[in-house]
Amino acid sequence: VFTGKPEFIIAGLRQCGAVAGKAISADMFGKVKTFVQDITAPILMMMPVLVGLVGEGCLFVGYISFGISVLLTIMSGFNYIIVNKDVIGYKDR
Repeated sequence: VFTGKPEFIIAGLRQCGAVAGKAISADMFGKVKTFVQDITAPILMMMPVLVGLVGEGCLFVGYISFGISVLLTIMSGFNYIIVNKDVIGYKDR
């Protein structure tokens, strides 16, 4: 399963940036991704309670928000790598 691996890729890219003397910060794409994840996680954790209170319709909301979260994670990761590709393969001289 791919869970947890993107964080290692981003951490490695940040380390390459540190070696190259370039500070790599999150862009708006990453901030939107984090916001959506912060909304999605509680929805999914409370799903059994929500189904009992609201009904089966909340399952659709939970699955859609999870799908959007996954899509944003992938897109944000690729964007982060593309924008900061100049630090990949940097050699200290």
